[in-house]
Amino acid sequence: KVSIRCNRTAVVSQPEWKPCIESKFPPPLSEECPRNKVSPKDTIRTIGLLACCATFVLFEAVRVWAQAGGPRDTPGKTYNPNMLMGVTLDPPVRVSVEEALHGRQYIRAEAILLDQHNKNPGSAPLLLVLGRIFFLDGKYEDCAIALKKADKLSPLENRYRFTLAMAYIAMKHSDWARPEIEKLMRADPNKALYPYWLSRLDYHAMRLGDAVTHIQGAIQLDPNFMKAHDNLGLYLEGLGKHDEAILAYKTAVRLNRAESLHSPWPAHNLGALLSKLGRIAEAEPYIKESLKEDPRFPLAYFQLGLLRERQLKDNDAVQALKQALAL
Repeated sequence: KVSIRCNRTAVVSQPEWKPCIESKFPPPLSEECPRNKVSPKDTIRTIGLLACCATFVLFEAVRVWAQAGGPRDTPGKTYNPNMLMGVTLDPPVRVSVEEALHGRQYIRAEAILLDQHNKNPGSAPLLLVLGRIFFLDGKYEDCAIALKKADKLSPLENRYRFTLAMAYIAMKHSDWARPEIEKLMRADPNKALYPYWLSRLDYHAMRLGDAVTHIQGAIQLDPNFMKAHDNLGLYLEGLGKHDEAILAYKTAVRLNRAESLHSPWPAHNLGALLSKLGRIAEAEPYIKESLKEDPRFPLAYFQLGLLRERQLKDNDAVQALKQALAL
Protein backbone atom coordinates (compact mmCIF):
# COMPACT_ATOMS: atom_id res chain seq x y z
CA LYS A 1 0.00 0.00 0.00
CA VAL A 2 1.32 3.39 -0.99
CA SER A 3 1.38 5.75 1.98
CA ILE A 4 3.04 8.88 3.20
CA ARG A 5 1.98 8.28 6.80
CA CYS A 6 4.01 9.48 9.72
CA ASN A 7 3.43 10.12 13.39
CA ARG A 8 0.03 11.88 13.55
CA THR A 9 1.26 14.23 16.25
CA ALA A 10 3.89 15.55 13.85
CA VAL A 11 1.12 16.73 11.54
CA VAL A 12 -1.47 18.15 13.91
CA SER A 13 -1.49 18.51 17.65
CA GLN A 14 -5.17 19.20 18.20
CA PRO A 15 -7.28 16.86 20.39
CA GLU A 16 -9.43 14.15 18.87
CA TRP A 17 -12.69 15.34 17.29
CA LYS A 18 -16.01 14.06 18.65
CA PRO A 19 -19.37 14.23 16.84
CA CYS A 20 -21.63 17.08 17.93
CA ILE A 21 -24.68 16.46 15.71
CA GLU A 22 -27.87 15.68 17.55
CA SER A 23 -30.24 14.10 15.06
CA LYS A 24 -33.95 13.38 15.50
CA PHE A 25 -36.11 10.84 13.75
CA PRO A 26 -38.80 12.17 11.42
CA PRO A 27 -42.33 12.31 12.91
CA PRO A 28 -44.17 8.97 13.29
CA LEU A 29 -47.26 7.94 11.39
CA SER A 30 -49.77 10.75 11.68
CA GLU A 31 -52.96 9.99 13.60
CA GLU A 32 -54.59 13.34 12.95
CA CYS A 33 -57.32 11.66 10.89
CA PRO A 34 -58.88 8.30 11.83
CA ARG A 35 -58.59 5.35 9.45
CA ASN A 36 -61.58 3.42 8.21
CA LYS A 37 -61.48 -0.23 7.20
CA VAL A 38 -57.72 -0.56 7.68
CA SER A 39 -56.55 -3.92 8.95
CA PRO A 40 -54.01 -4.11 11.81
CA LYS A 41 -51.65 -5.92 9.42
CA ASP A 42 -51.68 -3.00 6.95
CA THR A 43 -51.16 -0.47 9.72
CA ILE A 44 -48.24 -2.41 11.15
CA ARG A 45 -46.74 -2.69 7.67
CA THR A 46 -47.01 1.05 7.06
CA ILE A 47 -45.57 1.92 10.46
CA GLY A 48 -42.77 -0.57 9.90
CA LEU A 49 -41.87 0.98 6.57
CA LEU A 50 -41.92 4.45 8.08
CA ALA A 51 -39.62 3.33 10.88
CA CYS A 52 -37.22 1.71 8.42
CA CYS A 53 -37.19 4.84 6.29
CA ALA A 54 -36.67 7.05 9.31
CA THR A 55 -33.58 5.03 10.25
CA PHE A 56 -32.39 5.13 6.64
CA VAL A 57 -32.82 8.88 6.39
CA LEU A 58 -31.05 9.48 9.70
CA PHE A 59 -27.87 7.71 8.60
CA GLU A 60 -28.15 8.98 5.03
CA ALA A 61 -28.39 12.58 6.23
CA VAL A 62 -25.29 12.23 8.42
CA ARG A 63 -23.37 10.67 5.52
CA VAL A 64 -24.53 13.26 3.02
CA TRP A 65 -23.42 16.17 5.24
CA ALA A 66 -19.77 15.42 4.67
CA GLN A 67 -20.23 14.71 0.98
CA ALA A 68 -22.61 17.47 -0.01
CA GLY A 69 -20.74 19.87 -2.24
CA GLY A 70 -20.41 20.93 -5.82
CA PRO A 71 -17.90 22.48 -8.20
CA ARG A 72 -18.48 25.85 -6.60
CA ASP A 73 -17.79 24.96 -2.98
CA THR A 74 -15.35 22.03 -2.91
CA PRO A 75 -11.98 21.28 -4.57
CA GLY A 76 -12.32 19.64 -7.97
CA LYS A 77 -12.28 15.85 -8.00
CA THR A 78 -11.08 15.57 -11.58
CA TYR A 79 -7.61 15.47 -13.05
CA ASN A 80 -6.19 18.84 -14.10
CA PRO A 81 -3.65 18.56 -16.96
CA ASN A 82 -1.74 21.50 -15.47
CA MET A 83 -1.31 19.77 -12.12
CA LEU A 84 2.39 19.08 -12.67
CA MET A 85 3.31 22.64 -13.63
CA GLY A 86 6.07 23.95 -11.41
CA VAL A 87 7.25 20.48 -10.39
CA THR A 88 10.77 19.55 -11.43
CA LEU A 89 10.74 16.02 -12.89
CA ASP A 90 12.88 14.21 -15.43
CA PRO A 91 11.02 13.98 -18.77
CA PRO A 92 10.48 10.18 -18.63
CA VAL A 93 9.15 10.46 -15.06
CA ARG A 94 6.83 13.30 -16.00
CA VAL A 95 5.44 11.30 -18.94
CA SER A 96 4.81 8.29 -16.68
CA VAL A 97 2.99 10.39 -14.09
CA GLU A 98 0.90 12.19 -16.72
CA GLU A 99 -0.11 8.88 -18.30
CA ALA A 100 -1.07 7.44 -14.90
CA LEU A 101 -3.13 10.50 -13.99
CA HIS A 102 -4.84 10.64 -17.36
CA GLY A 103 -5.88 7.02 -16.89
CA ARG A 104 -6.90 7.66 -13.26
CA GLN A 105 -4.25 5.21 -12.10
CA TYR A 106 -3.72 7.18 -8.93
CA ILE A 107 -1.86 4.47 -7.02
CA ARG A 108 0.73 4.27 -9.79
CA ALA A 109 1.11 8.06 -9.90
CA GLU A 110 1.45 8.17 -6.11
CA ALA A 111 4.14 5.48 -6.13
CA ILE A 112 6.19 7.33 -8.74
CA LEU A 113 5.91 10.67 -6.97
CA LEU A 114 6.63 9.18 -3.55
CA ASP A 115 9.84 7.78 -4.97
CA GLN A 116 10.69 11.28 -6.24
CA HIS A 117 9.81 12.73 -2.82
CA ASN A 118 12.20 10.32 -1.10
CA LYS A 119 14.94 11.54 -3.41
CA ASN A 120 14.06 15.21 -2.88
CA PRO A 121 12.19 15.59 0.47
CA GLY A 122 12.65 19.36 0.49
CA SER A 123 10.53 19.96 -2.63
CA ALA A 124 7.32 21.76 -1.62
CA PRO A 125 5.85 21.63 -5.18
CA LEU A 126 6.23 17.85 -5.16
CA LEU A 127 4.40 17.58 -1.83
CA LEU A 128 1.63 19.84 -3.14
CA VAL A 129 1.08 17.58 -6.14
CA LEU A 130 1.10 14.52 -3.90
CA GLY A 131 -1.48 16.14 -1.63
CA ARG A 132 -3.69 16.96 -4.60
CA ILE A 133 -3.51 13.41 -5.96
CA PHE A 134 -4.19 11.89 -2.54
CA PHE A 135 -7.30 14.09 -2.36
CA LEU A 136 -8.44 12.87 -5.78
CA ASP A 137 -7.88 9.30 -4.59
CA GLY A 138 -9.89 9.81 -1.41
CA LYS A 139 -6.83 9.34 0.84
CA TYR A 140 -7.57 12.36 2.98
CA GLU A 141 -5.16 11.64 5.82
CA ASP A 142 -2.26 11.22 3.38
CA CYS A 143 -3.40 14.41 1.65
CA ALA A 144 -3.33 16.32 4.94
CA ILE A 145 0.12 15.00 5.84
CA ALA A 146 1.58 15.96 2.47
CA LEU A 147 0.07 19.46 2.56
CA LYS A 148 1.14 20.10 6.16
CA LYS A 149 4.70 19.08 5.25
CA ALA A 150 4.55 21.47 2.29
CA ASP A 151 3.18 24.22 4.55
CA LYS A 152 6.22 23.90 6.81
CA LEU A 153 8.52 24.37 3.82
CA SER A 154 6.56 27.28 2.36
CA PRO A 155 3.18 28.81 3.33
CA LEU A 156 0.35 27.23 1.35
CA GLU A 157 -1.47 29.14 -1.35
CA ASN A 158 -5.16 29.60 -0.63
CA ARG A 159 -6.26 26.85 -3.00
CA TYR A 160 -4.06 24.28 -1.26
CA ARG A 161 -5.04 25.45 2.22
CA PHE A 162 -8.67 25.05 1.21
CA THR A 163 -7.93 21.50 0.02
CA LEU A 164 -6.29 20.85 3.40
CA ALA A 165 -9.39 22.12 5.22
CA MET A 166 -11.65 19.89 3.09
CA ALA A 167 -9.39 16.91 3.81
CA TYR A 168 -9.75 17.57 7.55
CA ILE A 169 -13.53 17.75 7.19
CA ALA A 170 -13.56 14.46 5.28
CA MET A 171 -11.49 12.99 8.14
CA LYS A 172 -14.18 14.26 10.57
CA HIS A 173 -11.75 16.67 12.18
CA SER A 174 -13.79 19.85 11.99
CA ASP A 175 -11.74 21.37 14.79
CA TRP A 176 -8.63 21.09 12.63
CA ALA A 177 -10.45 22.51 9.61
CA ARG A 178 -11.73 25.63 11.38
CA PRO A 179 -8.31 27.35 11.90
CA GLU A 180 -7.43 26.75 8.25
CA ILE A 181 -10.69 28.30 7.04
CA GLU A 182 -10.24 31.24 9.40
CA LYS A 183 -6.77 31.80 7.90
CA LEU A 184 -8.36 31.78 4.45
CA MET A 185 -10.97 34.35 5.53
CA ARG A 186 -8.21 36.66 6.77
CA ALA A 187 -6.24 36.17 3.56
CA ASP A 188 -9.22 36.78 1.26
CA PRO A 189 -12.10 38.47 3.14
CA ASN A 190 -14.08 39.01 -0.07
CA LYS A 191 -14.52 35.33 -0.96
CA ALA A 192 -17.96 34.00 -0.01
CA LEU A 193 -16.79 30.39 -0.02
CA TYR A 194 -14.93 30.70 3.27
CA PRO A 195 -17.69 32.07 5.55
CA TYR A 196 -20.01 29.57 3.86
CA TRP A 197 -17.84 26.69 5.02
CA LEU A 198 -17.33 28.22 8.43
CA SER A 199 -21.12 28.31 8.80
CA ARG A 200 -21.27 24.60 7.99
CA LEU A 201 -18.77 23.88 10.74
CA ASP A 202 -20.87 26.01 13.12
CA TYR A 203 -23.97 24.03 12.18
CA HIS A 204 -22.13 20.76 12.64
CA ALA A 205 -21.28 21.91 16.18
CA MET A 206 -24.91 23.05 16.71
CA ARG A 207 -23.82 26.70 17.01
CA LEU A 208 -26.78 27.89 14.97
CA GLY A 209 -26.50 31.58 15.83
CA ASP A 210 -22.89 31.68 14.62
CA ALA A 211 -23.89 29.66 11.56
CA VAL A 212 -26.51 32.26 10.62
CA THR A 213 -24.03 35.10 11.09
CA HIS A 214 -21.39 33.48 8.88
CA ILE A 215 -23.80 32.38 6.15
CA GLN A 216 -25.32 35.86 5.99
CA GLY A 217 -21.79 37.17 5.50
CA ALA A 218 -21.34 34.77 2.58
CA ILE A 219 -24.63 35.92 1.03
CA GLN A 220 -23.62 39.55 1.40
CA LEU A 221 -20.45 38.79 -0.56
CA ASP A 222 -22.27 36.71 -3.19
CA PRO A 223 -26.06 37.24 -3.31
CA ASN A 224 -26.44 34.57 -6.01
CA PHE A 225 -24.77 31.81 -3.97
CA MET A 226 -27.65 29.31 -4.07
CA LYS A 227 -26.25 26.87 -1.52
CA ALA A 228 -25.70 29.69 0.95
CA HIS A 229 -29.39 30.63 0.81
CA ASP A 230 -30.34 26.96 1.13
CA ASN A 231 -28.13 26.53 4.20
CA LEU A 232 -29.48 29.76 5.70
CA GLY A 233 -32.93 28.18 5.49
CA LEU A 234 -31.61 25.08 7.23
CA TYR A 235 -30.10 27.09 10.09
CA LEU A 236 -33.20 29.27 10.53
CA GLU A 237 -35.38 26.19 10.55
CA GLY A 238 -33.21 24.76 13.31
CA LEU A 239 -33.80 27.94 15.30
CA GLY A 240 -37.55 27.62 14.83
CA LYS A 241 -37.75 30.72 12.60
CA HIS A 242 -39.94 29.01 10.05
CA ASP A 243 -41.21 32.04 8.11
CA GLU A 244 -37.67 33.31 7.59
CA ALA A 245 -36.50 29.81 6.68
CA ILE A 246 -39.22 29.52 4.02
CA LEU A 247 -38.11 32.80 2.44
CA ALA A 248 -34.49 31.61 2.36
CA TYR A 249 -35.47 28.26 0.83
CA LYS A 250 -37.62 30.01 -1.80
CA THR A 251 -34.65 32.19 -2.78
CA ALA A 252 -32.50 29.04 -3.11
CA VAL A 253 -35.16 27.37 -5.27
CA ARG A 254 -35.34 30.45 -7.50
CA LEU A 255 -31.57 30.59 -7.95
CA ASN A 256 -31.42 26.84 -8.55
CA ARG A 257 -33.88 27.25 -11.41
CA ALA A 258 -32.35 30.45 -12.82
CA GLU A 259 -28.80 29.09 -12.89
CA SER A 260 -29.85 25.55 -14.00
CA LEU A 261 -27.92 24.03 -11.10
CA HIS A 262 -30.25 21.00 -10.91
CA SER A 263 -29.74 20.44 -7.20
CA PRO A 264 -32.56 18.45 -5.55
CA TRP A 265 -31.88 20.00 -2.13
CA PRO A 266 -33.59 23.44 -2.15
CA ALA A 267 -36.98 22.19 -3.31
CA HIS A 268 -36.69 19.16 -1.00
CA ASN A 269 -35.87 21.30 2.03
CA LEU A 270 -38.69 23.75 1.32
CA GLY A 271 -41.20 20.97 0.70
CA ALA A 272 -40.14 19.11 3.84
CA LEU A 273 -40.58 22.19 6.02
CA LEU A 274 -43.97 23.05 4.52
CA SER A 275 -45.07 19.45 5.02
CA LYS A 276 -43.88 19.51 8.64
CA LEU A 277 -45.95 22.66 9.18
CA GLY A 278 -49.03 20.92 7.77
CA ARG A 279 -49.08 22.98 4.56
CA ILE A 280 -49.46 19.87 2.43
CA ALA A 281 -50.87 21.51 -0.72
CA GLU A 282 -47.93 23.93 -0.83
CA ALA A 283 -45.38 21.23 -0.09
CA GLU A 284 -46.28 18.73 -2.82
CA PRO A 285 -45.08 20.75 -5.86
CA TYR A 286 -41.67 21.27 -4.25
CA ILE A 287 -41.24 17.59 -3.40
CA LYS A 288 -42.09 16.74 -7.01
CA GLU A 289 -39.65 19.41 -8.24
CA SER A 290 -36.91 17.84 -6.11
CA LEU A 291 -37.57 14.47 -7.76
CA LYS A 292 -37.58 16.11 -11.18
CA GLU A 293 -34.11 17.50 -10.49
CA ASP A 294 -32.90 14.08 -9.33
CA PRO A 295 -35.23 11.10 -9.93
CA ARG A 296 -32.98 8.96 -7.73
CA PHE A 297 -32.99 11.22 -4.68
CA PRO A 298 -34.14 8.98 -1.81
CA LEU A 299 -34.89 11.73 0.70
CA ALA A 300 -37.46 13.24 -1.67
CA TYR A 301 -39.20 9.86 -2.00
CA PHE A 302 -39.23 9.66 1.78
CA GLN A 303 -40.89 13.07 2.03
CA LEU A 304 -43.35 12.10 -0.69
CA GLY A 305 -44.24 9.00 1.33
CA LEU A 306 -44.89 11.08 4.45
CA LEU A 307 -46.96 13.51 2.42
CA ARG A 308 -49.07 10.72 0.87
CA GLU A 309 -49.62 9.22 4.32
CA ARG A 310 -50.90 12.55 5.60
CA GLN A 311 -53.26 12.65 2.61
CA LEU A 312 -54.59 9.21 3.73
CA LYS A 313 -53.17 7.63 0.57
CA ASP A 314 -51.51 4.73 2.32
CA ASN A 315 -50.85 2.61 -0.76
CA ASP A 316 -49.10 5.49 -2.50
CA ALA A 317 -47.20 6.23 0.73
CA VAL A 318 -45.95 2.66 0.96
CA GLN A 319 -44.80 2.70 -2.67
CA ALA A 320 -42.89 5.96 -2.21
CA LEU A 321 -41.23 4.68 0.96
CA LYS A 322 -40.27 1.45 -0.76
CA GLN A 323 -38.68 3.51 -3.52
CA ALA A 324 -36.70 5.47 -0.90
CA LEU A 325 -35.43 2.23 0.59
CA ALA A 326 -34.58 0.78 -2.83
CA LEU A 327 -32.32 3.75 -3.60
